[in-house]
Amino acid sequence: MLKIPLRIYAIFFSLLLIAIVAILYRASPTAALLYFRPQAILEESMTDVQAWRFDKEGRLIQAVEMQSWLHYKDQTTSQMISPRLKMYHLDGSLWNISAKTGESFQTQIHGKLEKLKLSQDVIVLRTTQENQKAWELKTQHLLFLAQNPQAMTDDAVVVNGPGMKIHATGLRADLEKHTLEFLKDVRTDYATPQA
Repeated sequence: MLKIPLRIYAIFFSLLLIAIVAILYRASPTAALLYFRPQAILEESMTDVQAWRFDKEGRLIQAVEMQSWLHYKDQTTSQMISPRLKMYHLDGSLWNISAKTGESFQTQIHGKLEKLKLSQDVIVLRTTQENQKAWELKTQHLLFLAQNPQAMTDDAVVVNGPGMKIHATGLRADLEKHTLEFLKDVRTDYATPQA
């Protein structure tokens, strides 16, 4: 009879476990999030989530959609799959922010959203009142602060705007004032005007 050392069994089962987790994540990111939090107790879960926020005059100012939302007992954070945030500005412009995953933070459990950390293929698209694409930003991580709408990252960013493309590392954005500050390694490419 062939004797296999215990170490080989341990390596085999570790690889098998990694393969199962990879298959779970590919099949369902929600299932993978549940798998990776065995010590936490799932308190609430929703799928195909839609929520709207209005100002004092009843105007729509934010809309949030996501494939799934998970909240664990006694936590001030919630996990999101495929979050999409729309911010409607008074000048008629629209901010569309999306990512593969997200994590929301509230100081109080079930409190108002304070910040949103987006990860994996983050895209921010700003359109004008005439529904024309003003610019698009792409990065891998973005922190969004809800109270005074700001966004920030220390990761590489690429911004495509009318006639230009900007590459940089890190940014700070004020979404109310429509301003962007690139932190370092900024390179701008301009399109040559057609004669």
